[in-house]
Amino acid sequence: MPNNEYVLRSDALKAVCENCSMHGSDGEPCSSRCEDYALVQKIPAADVEPVKHGYWVYKMRERNKCEFVSGFDHLGDWHTITVITHVKGPVPYCGLCGALAAESFLDHCPRCGAKMDTEPPKEEDNAD
Repeated sequence: MPNNEYVLRSDALKAVCENCSMHGSDGEPCSSRCEDYALVQKIPAADVEPVKHGYWVYKMRERNKCEFVSGFDHLGDWHTITVITHVKGPVPYCGLCGALAAESFLDHCPRCGAKMDTEPPKEEDNAD
C-alpha cells in the first residue's frame, strides 16, 4: 500500500457504534457486545505524527566560506591550500523554530522536521 491513510481510532469506533444493532438503548456503547468494535480495538496503532508545514526565512548574514584548492606547483610538487573567503548573503532559517538550515536540508527543517512547502506570512502595512 503506497498511500497510507490514517484515521483516529475514536472516529472509527464512533462510526461502528452508530451503525451497530448491538448499541444499547440506554446510550451505552456496543463495546462489550459488538464484534466490529472488538476488531477495531485489536488493530495496532500506527506510529504517526501530524505533519508540520513551514517556510524558510532568509536573513542576510556574513560568514566564512572554506574551499580547498589542489594542484602542482612549478616544480611539479602537489599541494593543497585552503582558501577562506568572507561572504555575505541570504541564509535560510526555519520560520517555525528558528533553526539554521544546512544546504542539504532545503525541503525540511533539520530541527523540528517541518515540511517547507508554505509561503511566509505577508507583512501587513500598519498605516493607520
